[in-house]
Amino acid sequence: MSNVLGRGLDALLNSQPFQLIREEEEPQPFRSTEPDPLKEENARETVRWLPICEIYPNAGQPRKTFNETKLQELTDSIKQNGVLQPIIVRKIDNSKYELVAGERRWRASQIAELENMPAIIREVNDNDVLKWALIENIQRDDLNPIEEAEAYQKLIQSHKLTQEDVAKMVSKKRSTITNSLRLLNLSINGRDALLKNEITLGHAKALLSLETAEDQDRFLREIKEKNWSVRDVERYVHTYKKKQRNSIDIPNIKSTDPFIAAIEAEIMDALGTKIVIHNDKKGGRIEVHYYSNEDLDRLRLMFKARSREVA
Repeated sequence: MSNVLGRGLDALLNSQPFQLIREEEEPQPFRSTEPDPLKEENARETVRWLPICEIYPNAGQPRKTFNETKLQELTDSIKQNGVLQPIIVRKIDNSKYELVAGERRWRASQIAELENMPAIIREVNDNDVLKWALIENIQRDDLNPIEEAEAYQKLIQSHKLTQEDVAKMVSKKRSTITNSLRLLNLSINGRDALLKNEITLGHAKALLSLETAEDQDRFLREIKEKNWSVRDVERYVHTYKKKQRNSIDIPNIKSTDPFIAAIEAEIMDALGTKIVIHNDKKGGRIEVHYYSNEDLDRLRLMFKARSREVA
């Protein structure tokens, strides 16, 4: 993995601030104090004014929705102060350019009815275009949680990266990447609701504790129809799962030995899940059942807490 990619947007955009360029002025060249991540050595680059109609969005752009309020705020700022930060583009033919970084500025400039905007032209291959687009969106402006999760997944799948690799690229903890990717386990309806901001991230995490898409969708309907809070969902999901565990046919799993059966019942009551003890003259084993990854994690935390008490 390139160390350059690990530096994130600072490496892409360079650490030196750009001079504000008015449309009537000549483009101002600059020399960066850091190595260019997309070239082998420092190069003198020029901020150029490009016609907005010749600039096209990145096909791999992870952001599907743009916050209209924030976009309008950026538009108003551009009308008042101009574009303070050049966008990054690559040339795709003699009169067309593809965005590498800066789509919000490009969109806002269109709304502001600018004809030209400042840009830096870079030679970037297809793989790096995708990487930089993902990194810029993840670091620079809040993505919707689903868009962010899909961006991480695309980085991992398209470039054969590990979660640890992605965590370093975007300067986040590995657990943050893992938890984000778990959102992709939501049902299709659940993902769509989160993408449209019909539910919050807290609602989504509560729904993820349900094992099936059908159960998730059932609770999703209740959230929308009854305006449940996150705490409401957590409480109802807990009750629902407890009823599921209690619906286990206990007589069929009890041992024929009354002593063993009593121990099974005691452990089952303590752990809140199905327990089967296999006993013979030389010893035996205890079989603990779980019904989802969340249920397994619940048991792990329970055992961990108990081991601390013993210690």
